[in-house]
Order: sequence, then C-alpha cells, then structure tokens
Amino acid sequence: MKITILGSGHGVPEAHKQCTSILFEVSGSYYFVDAGCDISMELANRRIHPNGVKAIFITHPHSDHINGLYSFLNLLGWYYTKSNPEVYVPNEKCAVLVHQYLEAFGCKLRPEQKLALVEEGTIFDDGNFKVTAFATQHCPNSHAFLIEAEGKRVLCSGDLRHPAVDFPPVDNLDAAILEAAHFNVIEYTDVLKSKSVKSVYINHYGNYIGNINGANFVTLRKEISPVPAEITTDGMEISM
Repeated sequence: MKITILGSGHGVPEAHKQCTSILFEVSGSYYFVDAGCDISMELANRRIHPNGVKAIFITHPHSDHINGLYSFLNLLGWYYTKSNPEVYVPNEKCAVLVHQYLEAFGCKLRPEQKLALVEEGTIFDDGNFKVTAFATQHCPNSHAFLIEAEGKRVLCSGDLRHPAVDFPPVDNLDAAILEAAHFNVIEYTDVLKSKSVKSVYINHYGNYIGNINGANFVTLRKEISPVPAEITTDGMEISM
C-alpha cells in the first residue's frame, strides 16, 4: 500500500499547502480520503487515469475536505465517462449539492454512479480496500475512517473535537494520520500512549495557529517514543 498526502493544509490558504486529501494506492487501484484540493489535477500530475479510482470517502461537510469532489465528478460526467468510483458523502445536503453543481454545468451523474451517505460501521469493502467509519464530534456528520488493506490498518482521523473526547476506538494501527488544526498536537499524547500504533503522521495543520510548532511537536515525539512521528507535507509518500 502506498499513501500520498496530496494536501496537508486546512481551510486557510498557506503557501505550498493544499487543502486536505489523501490518496491510497492498493494493487493498482486508487482510493481517496477527502478531496479538499483539485484531485483531478493531482491525478493528472501523477499520470493516474480516473478509471483507476475506485472510491472516494469524505470525512465531513466542510469545504476544505470536499471542494475538489464537485469538479472531479463534473469531469467524469462529460469526459471520463468510463470512470465509476463509489462516492461517500457526509450527509444528504452534500448529495444535493453534488447534483446541483453538476446540473449548473449541464451535467449529471450517470445512472450507474453510486453516491452514498457515510454511516457508522463498515461502509466499503471491495476485497482490496476496507473502510470503517467512526462518528466524531467535530461537526454534524463528521467521521474518522479506519482503512484496512494488504494486512495493514491505517486510521485517518478526519477532524476531531479533541483526542480525549472523540478519538476513534481503534487499536493495533500500522499508521495514524492525525489532524492538528483544532487543538495543540501535544494533546494526542495520552491517547497515543494508550494504544498500539506503529507510526504517527501529523496532517491537516496550520502553522499560523500555533497548535503545531517545533516545540510542541518535539514534545509529542518525545512522549510517544519509540513510536516514530512525522509532520506531513504536500506530496509526501508513505509506503507500507
């Protein structure tokens, strides 16, 4: 499994940081968690044909996690008409917006295209890639996703209210990709020390907030040692 951090940022623009999107490659198939950036362009830059995209999962209905989805689906409607990923959106309002956006451009979802709502529990399993959703308290209809593929377990936290409140009840993780835009990164310490996690990646952060600066991150890394921890950057690739 290869994981590519397409966007490590959040809703406030910063140089060289796109909004959140994570691309998983498993056995030649591709899966997105969030689409805050222009995922169509990211695929083109990597010479990945949209036909290879099997599913897209949106953690919650904030623009920095979903904006890139609308234009991608529009492109599939009139150009890449053989591409048929399953798309999971947070709520019915997002589903309506998809249809309204496409209609505004004289397009619509093809009958075979699946647009589903994220609910707690296992929402997807194609035998190659399994996704289980856990409700979080960041906002209504927000979820974290546990990804299981090729014998590996990876947590994508989405946005949380606070690690002590709504960190998903999962353990035995090969990697945890965790947001750091809404609280001090140090506040992950207790929950990470209580779980079996082989590697930690701090993602979806804003330097201007101060939740993740050199001192905070060094403290977290020291506290959870010997578990390795890294701060993500756009384009970072993680092989597992």
